[in-house]
Amino acid sequence: MKLKSQNNFKFNIIPIIWVNLIVNIFNLGFTNLLATAQTSPGNSLETPLEDPLIPPPNIQRDLSAFEIRRIEQEIVKINQQATTELNLGNQQLAFQLWFREIKLQRALGRKSEVIALGRIGNIAWQQNRGIELREIAQRLITIEEQAATENSFNNDLLNAIGLSYQEIKYLDRAVNIYKIILREASKQKDLVAEKKNLEQLGKLYLARFDYLSAASIYEELLTLVKNDLATKENDQLLEPYLINLIEIYHHLKQPESAIKNQQQLIDQYLIQGKISFIARLKVAVGNNYQNLQEPQLATQYYQEAYTLAQSLGQLALAADALNQLGRLYQEENQSELAIAIYLQLIDVEQKANNFYGLLNAYDNLGDLYLKIEAYPEALASFEAGLAVAKSFNYRTNYFTNKIQQLQ
Repeated sequence: MKLKSQNNFKFNIIPIIWVNLIVNIFNLGFTNLLATAQTSPGNSLETPLEDPLIPPPNIQRDLSAFEIRRIEQEIVKINQQATTELNLGNQQLAFQLWFREIKLQRALGRKSEVIALGRIGNIAWQQNRGIELREIAQRLITIEEQAATENSFNNDLLNAIGLSYQEIKYLDRAVNIYKIILREASKQKDLVAEKKNLEQLGKLYLARFDYLSAASIYEELLTLVKNDLATKENDQLLEPYLINLIEIYHHLKQPESAIKNQQQLIDQYLIQGKISFIARLKVAVGNNYQNLQEPQLATQYYQEAYTLAQSLGQLALAADALNQLGRLYQEENQSELAIAIYLQLIDVEQKANNFYGLLNAYDNLGDLYLKIEAYPEALASFEAGLAVAKSFNYRTNYFTNKIQQLQ
């Protein structure tokens, strides 16, 4: 029979598709599952369309409006019945019903079938139905290959295939699809579509923990938006892109790149008036400078973070900045400076009613006094810590032992 016609615009991508199909076999992740999906025999989703609601295969004609409406109504009923059976624990029957729905969707056109494959495939994935998931994947791959061979891709179909691959967790194949869409958007100089597909690729790379590829995508997005700041919407996009890049470079252990984006984000927060977000970010910059063994710059950012947080009443952030600064001075063997910082920290933790933080501050302070052989001050610090510990019955033995060692 003849399926509903589609208005396709041609993509000259047959070579690209076949290269992607070959390369994808060697990708990590779902390699074995893909191989099984492509070779598994007896896939009922690949058999010819035969259903009481569809004209016999030997009758080649378009479906009438009445036939289409009847199929659509039947699909709604099937989906409701399958959902009920699944909720009753009858998984086998539920997927038999859904597989009939998929074949009915095929009669409505490729896009309808692709969307159904993704939706039902996601249910199969959630229910750990390996056989059904493989057959759904095989059918999706077949549709992709047929469209590539016929050069009948259009943007809607490509997006539907990409989304369905995401739903069944075939992320490598989804990446290939969005790369194709992105190439076409770049050729057409469609900045909106280009940005949209770069965002999709960025999310997919993050989902695959492919941070190097994700970094490249978000850097490209950042450049794209910076070059087109004509609208307020584009300006607001800088923030999520920068946040993603900071997280990515953290995973890649590239503090220099993280700092570059953190400083841009600080500037962005200043422009947007989001002053309350800056202290936490300055602490993070200080941490990165410490990782780079740049103690002076780390100290500068911790001090700035403390001053800002204190002025805004962000006591937890002020305490965090002082904690980081105190540790830094300890590592640099600057005990006197560290003592001064922990005395400040005790004041902040008392104001914040943070008893755990207060305990740690007294403990660190006592150890610092011991280091410079200021024993009376060390004893006073541990006794103050014990008093706090007794107030909520926590670490009392620890502080008692510290005191006994000094008596």
